[in-house]
Amino acid sequence: MAKISINLATGSIQQDEVIVGIDLGTTNSLVSIIHPETKKPMVLKDIDNTTLVPSVIHIGADGNITVGQAAKKYLETDAAHTIYSVND
Repeated sequence: MAKISINLATGSIQQDEVIVGIDLGTTNSLVSIIHPETKKPMVLKDIDNTTLVPSVIHIGADGNITVGQAAKKYLETDAAHTIYSVND
């Protein structure tokens, strides 16, 4: 399993020579990388070992960010701080 750190403030990757691709969908998203050692594409999996991640983000009062399946529970408990759909 590859771990990659992305600085959310600057968008910079904290590991050298990693290329990240994000398919940001309205319902689910998919993230892939070009593996720095094998140079082959690799789809990243979430903690539940799935590749499709729900397009949901929760920002807690403490500033902690939760994404995907773990963030979905906040739609019911803290909807004001949970992003799940954005329209023009």
